Amino acid sequence: MAVTDIEHVFTAESKSVFEFLSQDSTGFYIPPYQRPYAWDNDNVARLLEDATSGLERLSEDINSIRFIGTIIAVEGNSVATVTGPMVHDLPRTVITVIDGQQRLCTLSIFNILLHATLTGLLQEVASVKGKAFEWLRVDTQDFLDDISRTFRFFPKKVPYPRVIRAYTDQWSRAPTHAIYDSPIARFTRAYIAHLEDEKRGAFEYRATDDNGKTVPGHEHITKVIPFVRSELNALVGDVHLTLRLPAADTLVKSSNVFSELWSAEPPRNLAATCGKDATVAKIIRLSSLARFLNYRVAATVVKAKNEDNAFDLFESLNTTGEPLTAFETFRPRVIETETVKHYESSESKISMRVIESYLESFKKADDRQAATNTLLIPFALAESGYRLEKKLTPQRRYLRDRYDGSKTIIEKRKFVASLARVADFVGEVWRPGTSSDRPLLADGGPRDDVAEFCLAVLRDIRHDITVAPLVRFYDLYCLAGTSDKAQARTNLFEAIRAITAFSMIWRAAKGGTANIDSIYREIMAKGKGGTPPLCRKPVGSDPGTPLVSNLRAALRSCLVAEKLDEAKWVRDIGQTAIYTSGQSVARFLLFAASNFSAPDETDPGLLQKGRRSPYSLLTAQEWRNLLYSTLEHVAPNKVIAGGWPDDVYEDSRTVQRLGNLILMPADANSELADKPWAHKKLLFTLFAAETPARAEAAIAKAKKDGLQITKRAAEIVAMSAHLPMCKAAALYNGKWDLKYIEKRSQNLAKLAWDTIYPWLEEPQQANAKRLGAKSPKRK
Repeated sequence: MAVTDIEHVFTAESKSVFEFLSQDSTGFYIPPYQRPYAWDNDNVARLLEDATSGLERLSEDINSIRFIGTIIAVEGNSVATVTGPMVHDLPRTVITVIDGQQRLCTLSIFNILLHATLTGLLQEVASVKGKAFEWLRVDTQDFLDDISRTFRFFPKKVPYPRVIRAYTDQWSRAPTHAIYDSPIARFTRAYIAHLEDEKRGAFEYRATDDNGKTVPGHEHITKVIPFVRSELNALVGDVHLTLRLPAADTLVKSSNVFSELWSAEPPRNLAATCGKDATVAKIIRLSSLARFLNYRVAATVVKAKNEDNAFDLFESLNTTGEPLTAFETFRPRVIETETVKHYESSESKISMRVIESYLESFKKADDRQAATNTLLIPFALAESGYRLEKKLTPQRRYLRDRYDGSKTIIEKRKFVASLARVADFVGEVWRPGTSSDRPLLADGGPRDDVAEFCLAVLRDIRHDITVAPLVRFYDLYCLAGTSDKAQARTNLFEAIRAITAFSMIWRAAKGGTANIDSIYREIMAKGKGGTPPLCRKPVGSDPGTPLVSNLRAALRSCLVAEKLDEAKWVRDIGQTAIYTSGQSVARFLLFAASNFSAPDETDPGLLQKGRRSPYSLLTAQEWRNLLYSTLEHVAPNKVIAGGWPDDVYEDSRTVQRLGNLILMPADANSELADKPWAHKKLLFTLFAAETPARAEAAIAKAKKDGLQITKRAAEIVAMSAHLPMCKAAALYNGKWDLKYIEKRSQNLAKLAWDTIYPWLEEPQQANAKRLGAKSPKRK
């Protein structure tokens, strides 16, 4: 058996900032999927605080160092892709930074500004005589020459910035080919040019265009640069609000500081010189800080064999930076395919912008990663029936491999366009779960109240697995021509209803999800009950147009396999503690059972199917109506005195059955809690009263019978709207015992089945049943 040599896959070693950034003929390359430079003043302040506290500690502890985390990189010129690559101009070694670019860029900014500030201070004491001054000038200048290697190097006898960014920058010996337009490369190149100017004065930098406006994308660095300058000046001037540098004479007298940071022992009179010349003191203090930052601030540098290995490691370490999403690493692949020159005018750019708009609405890294999962997992299932993990590396590989596996540029564009439509569905249809009056489709076409109700339910129970099959019909709707648009819209609405019916029937019967995700995955990847796969490009099969009839047939076959017909389902629901297994499912079933229903005149307390009316409960607006926001247990959850039969509490699950539940507003629910049955029946009567006069009559009768209602209850009744769902319960005059709860459970379950199962049938068959005609035989 072959054994992998892990040392050839990963290497790790601790390096100081200076050791890492000043490597001979080595450039650092920020790949195109990395985010722009985005550190703010708070990030910079924390780095500076680490350095100042570490320097102060060094006087007492020779082991004082500061650690800035792990830097993950890939070494090798083969991964370096720059605009118009000129391979012969690349440095001997290129290190691609997978994680750590924000820190490396900030450290380069610090070293450039430390170099500029110390150079200016040396110029102030250039004419001062004396051995101490001369020693300080020489040692500090040697140090400045050293740290200049952290931000510039000369691989081709021409100064290169150490850090560049893909697409934006390009190393080259020829001025006509050298491009340094990223924030860090532009700033570094400006300082290199300043150092080459023999007549140079103080270094000033402005990231502005010809109109004096800040170059787009350079906003953060233009704020960080003056902030670092002001922080350094405040430190050496002893006017910083929170941080302090040790006094110059304290540093000079510390054997730890000079043995660890300086090249040699200082002259004996250097301490005395510090007290006489403020500039000398500033040089010693600032140079000590700069040396600590470069020599005693360290990182663990992990080099991986390739980018895939690097991303595996990056995800497992959960390092200090914001993790990239798989989409962000995919974007440069698309740009490279279209070419930088043609990308801006390409179809892929339009699709990518849709995806970016969706993801950019999430500002926090964790939210953005979650949004990427919500996008990519259903996309992979809808695209190829593939079960994609939530981890970065599998997502990254899936996008890359599927995209690269598309043989033509047309197929690649279709792949990206398909991803864009999923982003559009998730962002515009699936995600907005708070607006009850927003149409499901914003095309001005006819609305479908039931489909919008169903979608609101699926969203609220976070039934994300259903996004994949829904996306297939949304995809067809988006691609449909004018003549086919109406039918495509109808198919989408029917798919939503069918999926909701199946999911609610299944979850209610099983008391939970019960592997429902696997069912949907199988429908997408392989098909069920003899239907073809629903995904866009199934493995080993020709892609077909998804038919809503196939979806319904696949879902029905799952119920048949479980022998979940009407009789068994109604019987099972009558015995299920549905409140504990899914309150949203219980609430949905009460909606379905109560829609177009009325109190049963022959069996008071129960419901019967009534005539259809303009008023329907099955709308998104009613689903969010506060009148039906909570589930009230008629027989209370816990045993109380007041006329509740003992058999209701012999099994703790009895009170959780569908027949013991009723929908109520939250304030009414709280008033009904733990009341005796007679008291609850009175309140149900009051809530169901169509007019104030009927409510007053009910109160008068209750008083006559010796029942009183509280002032709070009277206020709630007076302020509450008419609650028709309470009417049937108010008409019941018997005992609310186990037998009645079972009877009511089955009554509600039967009405719910009659409402939702037709959504799984073919329209002709459902209509025939509704009209009382003989149903066509199933094939």
